[in-house]
Formats: sequence, C-alpha cells, structure tokens
Amino acid sequence: MSKQLRVGVVGLGIWGRNHAALYSNYPRSELSVVCDMDEARARALAKKYGCAWTTDVREAAKQCDAIAVATPDFAHTDAALAAIDAGKHVLIEKPLATSTDEALQVWKAADAAGIVGMVDFHLRWSPDYLLISDAIRRGDLGALYMAYIRVSNAMEVAQRWLPWAHRSGPEWFLLPHILDLMVWILEETPRSVFARGATNIMGGSRQDCLDALQASFQFERAFVTVETSWAVPSSVPWVVDADFALYGSKGRVHFKPNDRNLNIAAERYYWPVPGEDPDRYGRLSHWFYDSMRYWVDSCLGLVPPTSTIADGVRNTVLVEAVLQAITERREVVIAFPKLESRPVSSAAAG
Repeated sequence: MSKQLRVGVVGLGIWGRNHAALYSNYPRSELSVVCDMDEARARALAKKYGCAWTTDVREAAKQCDAIAVATPDFAHTDAALAAIDAGKHVLIEKPLATSTDEALQVWKAADAAGIVGMVDFHLRWSPDYLLISDAIRRGDLGALYMAYIRVSNAMEVAQRWLPWAHRSGPEWFLLPHILDLMVWILEETPRSVFARGATNIMGGSRQDCLDALQASFQFERAFVTVETSWAVPSSVPWVVDADFALYGSKGRVHFKPNDRNLNIAAERYYWPVPGEDPDRYGRLSHWFYDSMRYWVDSCLGLVPPTSTIADGVRNTVLVEAVLQAITERREVVIAFPKLESRPVSSAAAG
C-alpha cells in the first residue's frame, strides 16, 4: 500500500461531506472517489475535490483502499458489507447497524476479511472527555457510583436536516454516542437497563420512532442515567444540548459542552457548528475529525484500531435493550454476544 491511503466516501449528506473534506485535506490520505445515490450531489462534490464519483458502492470500492460509510443510519449495513466484501477497510458512522443481527453480519464479514474496521464514535476524541477519562483512570474521583449523560438535538435536526428522520430517531441517531461514551468512560459494560420513551412531542405523521427517551443502566460499580431527545425546541441557541456529570467517592466531574463553544449574537444568539472550512493554516483542526485521521493511520498500520466493529456490535445490543425495556416496561438484563476477533492486517486492502 502506498504511504497515502486512497479513501472513498459513501453517503454525502451533512456528515459525509465532512469525511470528504478531511480525506482531501489530511496528508496521509487521498480522497479518490465519492459515492451517493443522488448523482448530482456526487458529481458536485467530486468536482469540488477533484476526485472520481459514482452512485454504486461496488464501483467506488474498485477505486480506493478504504471506504468511509456515512449513509443514513438504516443504510449502513449494505454499504459496509459491500466494502468489506471487496476487501476494503471501513469506517462506519454510528450506529454500526440498527439491529444486532445486522451488526453481527458486519462484524463476521470484517473479521473474516481481516480488514481494519472502526465505528466513528468520535466523542472519544473530544479533548474534554479525554481529560475526564484521564482523571478517572488516575483515581481522582475514587470509586465511581453514579453518572448522568445527556445529548439531545433541537427539533430542526429531525424536521429540516434529515429527510430520513422517521426511519431513525434519537435512539439511533444520538443514543449510540451516549452509550459508547458511557461504556468507554467506565471501562465496563452494564448488566441491566430500565427505560421510558415518548412520541408525538413534535406532532405530524413521522412517528415511526421515538422523540425522547430516558434510561437507567446498572453497572457492577455504578448506575448511570442517560437521556436523549430531538424534540428540544428550535428556539434554543444551540443545535446540541448536552450535559455530563460523574460522581465518585472522592470527587465529581461536571461538564457542560455548550458552555465551551463559541457563541455569536447577531439576528439570533447561537453557537456555530464547525464545518468543512479549514483554519488559517489550511487544516481541518476540529477534534471531531480526529477519529477519521486515526482510522487512516490505523489502516496504514501506524496505530492499532480502536472504537472497533466489536464495540459497535455491543453498542447496538445496548440500544436494542433500551428499546425492549421501553416496549415491555420492565428492567431488561443485557446479554452480549461473544466476539473473539482475529488480528487485523493493514495490508488487507489493495
């Protein structure tokens, strides 16, 4: 493999465009092809970055070493399997899949192919959450016993940004981030969960999914409450409404991400969301690109994979356990599949 990883991006919506921007900007990668069912969108982005374009994942796979899957939540599995079947490394946006059966399909295919597979749980690369993780691992908080995590969206995300919102929901669009953060911070998986959910908050006919949910997880050493909603009124000044608190026998950490962001008062008061524009030095410097850079480096054999497909499988199991607890109105004991992976090879793709 060359020193530059030839990357293809499948799915060119809001987050897919960020992927394309990064691979065209990172010195260790080359954006070789973009792919989207919308031919005009694919053609326009290919023109912007000077790369090839296609509407077929299998055609895209012929022109790259690795593929980033940024399709809508429900469409991750087919795109990921097509890339893996072609022997390409994959980075799959969260969630890995919207069912445990599909998640296991992807894991088994990736394991058999020996490719580098990661799921883009990019909160693990947040400088703030890394500082929190370091404090916990040093023992600064003592024995952990309670936590609260919220990540919600303003209504406009579901109502205006995502035409496929009715096929997802905060349970698949937002909750995977929270659950991965929870498991990664505590360094263990929960034993059980009890949850409640709500629909019809926003009205309309798109109620094939939840609008909000709250869940309580029991770990060996702590209990954790998580909540997520994309029915937060759009009059709030930020798109993402988040809060994080963790309690231990010796201390507490409390982090409000919105308080750390740039805010602007113009016609309205708001927090701008970083996008595709490089900084003064021509770099895409925001931390949410770091998971993409890390995946490239992992495909090149420079660092070991992390936030793996196995992590993605367990994450999907957790989401389904929450949904089961909501449907059955009872505490659900969580059963994780056994996932024993073979060593991956950075040279798998060609």
